[in-house]
Amino acid sequence: MAEVTDLVRVLLATSIITAGVSTAPNAAVFPVATNPAVAEIGGGVIFTGTSYLAGFVSGTNIMAQKISASGDREGAPVVVGSNPGFPPAAGFAGATTNALVAWSDESIISGVSAFGRIVSTQDGSIGPAFPLLTSPAGQGFQKVKAVASDGTNFFVVWKDTSSDPWYGQPVGGNGKLTGPKITLFSQADETALKFGNTNYLVAWQAKDGGGNTHTYCRTVSPTGVLGNPTQISVTGSSDHNPLAIGFDGTNYLVVWNCTSGENEMALYGRFVSQAGVPVGGELVLSVERAVFPTMAFDGANYLIVWSHQLPFPEHSLRARFFDTQGNPIGPVFSPCTPAGGSAPLFALNGLAYDGTRFILTATHGDFIVDGEGDITGFAGGDVYGTFLPKSTTPPVFTNVTVKNGLLQGKFALVPGVTYTIELSTNLPVWTSAGLLSSDGTNVLTIVDEQPCAENPQLFYRAVMGNRIPPQFNFSFIHFANGGQFATGYSPTVHFPVEVNSYCAMLDVANDLVFPDPNSVLFTGPAGSSLVNAAAVPANSRVSTHWAQYQSPTVPTTSGAPGGIWTVNYKGKEITFDEPDPQTRSHTVVPFPTVTVTNGLIESVSWVYKDASSGATLPHAPSWIANVRVQVDSSPAGRIYNSPELDPNSTSHVLTESINRSDVSNIYMTYDDSLGNHYVIAFSKH
Repeated sequence: MAEVTDLVRVLLATSIITAGVSTAPNAAVFPVATNPAVAEIGGGVIFTGTSYLAGFVSGTNIMAQKISASGDREGAPVVVGSNPGFPPAAGFAGATTNALVAWSDESIISGVSAFGRIVSTQDGSIGPAFPLLTSPAGQGFQKVKAVASDGTNFFVVWKDTSSDPWYGQPVGGNGKLTGPKITLFSQADETALKFGNTNYLVAWQAKDGGGNTHTYCRTVSPTGVLGNPTQISVTGSSDHNPLAIGFDGTNYLVVWNCTSGENEMALYGRFVSQAGVPVGGELVLSVERAVFPTMAFDGANYLIVWSHQLPFPEHSLRARFFDTQGNPIGPVFSPCTPAGGSAPLFALNGLAYDGTRFILTATHGDFIVDGEGDITGFAGGDVYGTFLPKSTTPPVFTNVTVKNGLLQGKFALVPGVTYTIELSTNLPVWTSAGLLSSDGTNVLTIVDEQPCAENPQLFYRAVMGNRIPPQFNFSFIHFANGGQFATGYSPTVHFPVEVNSYCAMLDVANDLVFPDPNSVLFTGPAGSSLVNAAAVPANSRVSTHWAQYQSPTVPTTSGAPGGIWTVNYKGKEITFDEPDPQTRSHTVVPFPTVTVTNGLIESVSWVYKDASSGATLPHAPSWIANVRVQVDSSPAGRIYNSPELDPNSTSHVLTESINRSDVSNIYMTYDDSLGNHYVIAFSKH
């Protein structure tokens, strides 16, 4: 059932509220581990029934810290292990009444180096450390890689660093080994582990014969019975990183990094049945630089959190909700704000759902990177937590009032979830009118810019999900060389000025999943020179709520042809019957003059000149809808965009400081009455 707000009736009237601005931050961040004397690295969090238990590494010790339902630390952290190294060779999993901490002690150079310890989630008591293998004979150093629980017992995955095999070890809830080690796979790079209804699913990454990394999985019963190994990735990756597994009650979702083609460290995934069989195709969950994923399921949707822009200084955490088909239900959002003077770095195993809300624990700090770009250490280091609402938390309208004839109020929502605003005059029938969502704040201030008196006695509500079909707009961009700036402040122009090329452009709004530009194909009528031509990624833009796809540029002095244009968008043919763009009669030259003060461009003024004769026109042609000033530099590219200006304006004062010496091109652009765009370029030599 869709989650909706309470109905709100506006007696004077209202139309749809579409303007939203942030007015409140995300949920508060609380400290988990903030010892300034040592670096602390988060290792996971579990729900104990009434509170939470967070694991982290502090210096050379592995610690456990109890967290209350209000986010307060309860008591001092306790030491549960030591010397896990970096990255920490440790794992943490919770059962009904206790938890297992497993780790490798890197101070041990021979014999058993992998240990476990049971921690009671009820009274906090800590059991003795015990070895995770019955005999070290024939084994090298044992490196713990993953831990999970079936609710009563546990399963640990570890790697022998002196050989290829990776092993699994069943562990009872009392801390006793319940069988011998099990050989799971070999020659792997990363692994993840998750329990479903009856079996564990273990996933790993390994190189194929061609040098690409692929992702594989197999089921493991609690007693160690193995299912068949299965490759679940389709696209090979040139690198590998930690992966994650979720479970929604029916299928597992395995998520991993993939670097292939133009996608560097993109986030891929695939559903896997409880029998270990892939379900559906490979999913592309995010094409931004996304590493170290962690996820949890809230009974309706998955929440996936990842690190963005690592290992660069501008790193952050990003998150998105996905349904059980792998479709996002809203925009990417920021789940955790900076704290303690540093930004969140990663949240490996740091997300849990307690039946009502999520808890997220994340490490804040910076990686130390060598000259090759490899991570060699960690700078800073604190662990902070935050609570996040479940995806189905109902939105709420509050403080609704009419002021100066306009409806306004607050809209409390779940960040990362899209809501459709619906209108009604008689309640049984509702009409979708717009979308609201947030990528960070949990409260929006909303103002209806249409006076209430224009549309009396409306009801409105917010419904979770996007109920509005995608909206498309098709247009052309025509390009022309206007002239060159030499030593003066006005260019030299050789008339006539003619269009020399064009491209087609598709604007899309109200879609939750915007496809990769390479999959958007343009086909024009005869003479267009475009047949199933893929959009150019470098000239296309994909944002949270809209996307703009630009075809390859076609050299021609004739401009774009009118007629039937078809765009293949997400496998569907979208058809547009475009009128003749009247390129020759709609080409004009906004002739610019720059004003420079102390080396800085202060303003740009212009007159309109006939593109054929060069004669100065008395005013803007009637078919010009707006005009803009754009400035490029080399090699930085676009460094200034003016807002859309009234076509009858004749000057613009720059709102940013631009050094004239940095400028490579000035563009005078305009839109015409047919909705097409013209770009007149003036280069500087």
